[in-house]
Amino acid sequence: MPLAEKCRLYKGRIVWIKPIYGWGWSRLDLTGPTSAVDYSTVERAGLLSCRIEEFFETKSQLQGFIGRLEESATVFSASWIVATVMAEGLYDFTENLGSRYDLELGNNSPTGDPPHIRSNEPVYGGFGIVGDSPERFDPVSEKS
Repeated sequence: MPLAEKCRLYKGRIVWIKPIYGWGWSRLDLTGPTSAVDYSTVERAGLLSCRIEEFFETKSQLQGFIGRLEESATVFSASWIVATVMAEGLYDFTENLGSRYDLELGNNSPTGDPPHIRSNEPVYGGFGIVGDSPERFDPVSEKS
């Protein structure tokens, strides 16, 4: 199971997301070479604070969460986020941070199972790490 059941205790609480390069960032609402996003703009956004609205499961395993960005004064100017654990293992937000979440950020509420953000407005896709406080990221490597 990718996320430990104790993560459910974070529903309604703030977690922090550190964007990482991973395999690059893109605009999911665009196609072709124009969809790539310059990572330096993502990097300048810094840590993102997110309030978890709900969790979702895949094959009876806690796979990720849907949240709302608390501050959207970043390049994303988005209010919704979908974070899906993509690495094997059992992760949480305090002791065993997942090495890579797939992220979607946009202004429309996520839909579907598993959830995705679909919109004609900007929807950003990329990668990140999630923790319960900004201090959690100090020892985490950015390799994905």
